Amino acid sequence: MVRPLSEITLAAERIARGNLNVTVARHFNDEIGRLADTLNHMTQELQRLDRLKSEFISSISYELRTPLTSIKGFVITLLGDFR
Repeated sequence: MVRPLSEITLAAERIARGNLNVTVARHFNDEIGRLADTLNHMTQELQRLDRLKSEFISSISYELRTPLTSIKGFVITLLGDFR
C-alpha cells in the first residue's frame, strides 16, 4: 500500500514542477487506484489545456503581426513624405 502512494506522490511532485508526461500505474481497484486514475486524467486535461494555450498564443501572435506590419508600412510611408 505504501509503494503506490509513494509513486502517486512522486508523480504529483513531477507534475507540480511542470512535467505533464507523467502517468501512474494502477495497482489496486480501491481508493488508491481511483486516485491514480484521477491523477492520470488530470494530467491528460492539463496537457490538452497546454496545447490549447499554445495554439491560442500562436493564432493571436499571427493575427496581431499582420495588422502591425500594415501599420508599420503606413507609418514608414507617411514619414517618408515628411523627410
